[in-house]
Amino acid sequence: MSDSQTTISQVLLQGSQTLRCSDSAKLDCEILLLKVLNDSEQTQHSKTSLMTWPEKQLTDKQIQQFSHYLKLRSEGMPVAYITGEQDFWTLSLSVTPATLIPRPETELLVECALEKIPETGEQNLLDLGTGSGAIALAIASERSKARVLASDFSQQALSIAQKNAEQLHITNISFCRSHWFNNIPGQQFDII
Repeated sequence: MSDSQTTISQVLLQGSQTLRCSDSAKLDCEILLLKVLNDSEQTQHSKTSLMTWPEKQLTDKQIQQFSHYLKLRSEGMPVAYITGEQDFWTLSLSVTPATLIPRPETELLVECALEKIPETGEQNLLDLGTGSGAIALAIASERSKARVLASDFSQQALSIAQKNAEQLHITNISFCRSHWFNNIPGQQFDII
């Protein structure tokens, strides 16, 4: 894949063939190509862009980047680690190999927690092993009066969670490096 006349539809077809052993080959290729296009152009593209302009020609640099992403994916690297982001709840989160990738099933946990937390209540919540901050940030984004403490033993993971909070402008959350409860302040929590 290195012809400057290569189009969106061609790279998606070739990419899907490369990843044919994957159950999500087409979707993976679309996400990876969108990452390439959005990183290399000022216009933000969506999945609709790929369907609307399948004849759009890609630059050699875009093709090389897409090929690199395909190689990583074919070697088993998750798409979220390649793109550096994962959607969770209503949030777009940064993720790295230092964090687990938030799973859709975990959103059920957020739903259950939100049912227990009054919208106007000033609850204290603790998220142990926060990773990217997915659960803590989703709850904090929905319950602005809640005070959320997110902890993780990994400083790398904690840095990602803090970065996510800053990018999402979520301010009712604080962070603490801790191995489980070791460094957690001696306060009462309504939900852990």
